[in-house]
Amino acid sequence: MDEMTTQEPNKRHSPDMEPKRTEEHHSANNPHDEATHIATWLDLLNPGNATDFFARRTFLPFDPSTSEYTLTNALWLAELCRLAYRHDTEADSRPTLANILETAGFKHRQSFSSPETNTQAMLVEFNTSESRYAALIFRGTEQSIQDVFMDLSNGMLRHQNSKINVKSAFKKDLDSIWQEIASALQQLCSSQVTALERL
Repeated sequence: MDEMTTQEPNKRHSPDMEPKRTEEHHSANNPHDEATHIATWLDLLNPGNATDFFARRTFLPFDPSTSEYTLTNALWLAELCRLAYRHDTEADSRPTLANILETAGFKHRQSFSSPETNTQAMLVEFNTSESRYAALIFRGTEQSIQDVFMDLSNGMLRHQNSKINVKSAFKKDLDSIWQEIASALQQLCSSQVTALERL
């Protein structure tokens, strides 16, 4: 009994048997380390400054035939929304908006902007033998006083059919660039009809 009594404490206090420190365990096994948190905050505050568009994961093909929610389609649209915050400048050495879209298989057809309401949007097209679709992407709130005031405008307008309410600030933003958008959509539809006629 005495021998067993003296050996048990040795096992209990052996360095090899001691659990690893909590800090080390957290750092080695938790992918959300400090660098990841910093990147996440930068994505939230300045999404257009990213350099890894369409590169964080493998994207399955977008399915334009469905109007139902799918995770794959949501991922594509979320990445396009992130890219909508891109600000290209002449001094910028990074790939341009058009370059990034082209790498992902898209064609940048047109951008829309209203200085009056600080509203921005872009129309992109994906056109291959396997799939053909277009996406109209709006830029959301940026770090500007004008955008903050728009967000705080909570008035609702009733649609003509009395079933759908529209946020007044969003309607004002959309109306400020809608004529340009409608014209671009018409040109896009005409080009697709022409392409089908040629087949």
